[in-house]
Amino acid sequence: MHMPRMIVAAWLVAYWVVMMTRNLAIAPTVSHALVVGTLLALQIVVVVVAAGAARGGWWYVAAQTALTYGPPAFLSGMWHVGSGFIVATLLLAVHHWIRWPLSIVAGVVAAAVHTSWWPAHTVGDLAWPFVAALNAGLACFILVHMARLTGRLHATRDELSRETLAQERLRAAVRLRGALGDHLSAITAALERARDHDREAAHEIRRAAGLARATLGKVREVAVGHRDTSVPTREPPRPLLMYGALVVTLTMHVWQTQANIGLQRLGYLPLVLAVAFLQVGVVVWPRHVRWLLPLQAALSLVPMSFLGWEWGAIAGFVAVSFLLKVRPPWSFLLAGLVMTVIGTMRIPAEAAAGYDAVVVRVYWVAASLAMIINLYGAAKLADLAADLHESRERLVRMTVLTERLRLSRDVHDLMGFGLSAIALRCDVLLRTGHTRADLDGLVELSRRVRDESYAVARSSGDLSFPEELEAARAVLEAAGIEVDIQVSGHPPAALAPVLRESVTNLLRHSVAMHVTITCTPSRLTVVNDGVRPAADSGGLGLANLRERVTSAGGRLATELAGGRFTISAELA
Repeated sequence: MHMPRMIVAAWLVAYWVVMMTRNLAIAPTVSHALVVGTLLALQIVVVVVAAGAARGGWWYVAAQTALTYGPPAFLSGMWHVGSGFIVATLLLAVHHWIRWPLSIVAGVVAAAVHTSWWPAHTVGDLAWPFVAALNAGLACFILVHMARLTGRLHATRDELSRETLAQERLRAAVRLRGALGDHLSAITAALERARDHDREAAHEIRRAAGLARATLGKVREVAVGHRDTSVPTREPPRPLLMYGALVVTLTMHVWQTQANIGLQRLGYLPLVLAVAFLQVGVVVWPRHVRWLLPLQAALSLVPMSFLGWEWGAIAGFVAVSFLLKVRPPWSFLLAGLVMTVIGTMRIPAEAAAGYDAVVVRVYWVAASLAMIINLYGAAKLADLAADLHESRERLVRMTVLTERLRLSRDVHDLMGFGLSAIALRCDVLLRTGHTRADLDGLVELSRRVRDESYAVARSSGDLSFPEELEAARAVLEAAGIEVDIQVSGHPPAALAPVLRESVTNLLRHSVAMHVTITCTPSRLTVVNDGVRPAADSGGLGLANLRERVTSAGGRLATELAGGRFTISAELA
């Protein structure tokens, strides 16, 4: 994110050179250069500090006003007022709507002061300081504002992602409570009544088993529903409106600067406006740049053959378009050629008005360079802001979709296991009889499933592999299934949800009598001998398993052979 700061710094340096050479044109002496250079540097410092200040805006405006209009008291008329610094400080440091009308007032004051020192002979001479102040202030404001915008977009990207994640989890919790809360509470209530009222125990156990199976179907619906891919988008920033305003003020400034063209020769005004319009078009309509750019180049460069140096600043517009739309190194070569033409044009003695020719030429080149940096920087920062907005939107979309996928997976896997276990234990108790301890265990299990349904929306639902292994053993043995478990080393937690979903699928889709579970630090294998023709070979359960194992950097394999179904998950 250094590019925005570099663009602002480059423009400030170029503008410092412009103001320095304009003041040296008045009195080109070493002592004057030292004093003027220091004062201009202080004005830039105030602008930079004011741009980053959250409070005290009026103090910065007061300091800038003193630096702008104070030097004439001791420089005896050898100070050229840079009112653009006051306008820039107003726009950057005053966080109130009044800064905009005050900026106009600052431009009017600049014109009045300039006229009092250098009498205006034409309307163009009178309007020039007003336009120059507004142009410089707006140029600085737009560049700094765009740099702020890109910095803010970049800095808040992760914060926005976290905020979106929290909002998505809150919405998910509300949806889960609405969809499953009543069912889970009804299961718990039925089991509590079975425990507390022995006469109604069988009826309530049978009812709890039915509710658990019905809720299993509801869980599947909820899990599928959470895979919705629609994500709301945010309104993107619109920095190109600022770019258009910048082009307008720059065009006015350039028009006023060309004293011999200016308002005295209005016949050239449509040509100037056409170049400015094409400048905006090159940025706003990139699809048409193939014909917009050559047309702008022709309108910018051809008039130089008969208008000479007077058209030089207009030619700077096409240099910006070359930098924006032509690939390097050709863009730099073409822009450099334009700058070379501007810098080597012959300036008549009468146009220099008696000032030192070198100083006038440096001013001319620096002014064109400042304009190029300004327009190029504004366009690049606008593109950067748009790219950052798109990047943030992609990140938000991925955050939402990843969370929905995670929630869908956990709802299906974590709750499916608990509900299957409840239904299975209820069936076993109905066949073999029950004790209060058995019902206490079932009530505790139903409460845990209910709590998991509320917690699943708040976290990733990480499981402990040893605890999951013991739970799998207990559930399978309660179902009358012989279990053979072989564990070596310390299997990671990433294999725990794979084990849970494997057992859940086994209970729902098989009539197994024997299950073998083999675990190593990198591999889990579950084999059962009771496959049904309608086994879940491609449903949501195995899809969830594949996603979990793949996200952990492993792979999942299934095999159906000789009446045995094998699930193997191997981590890298």
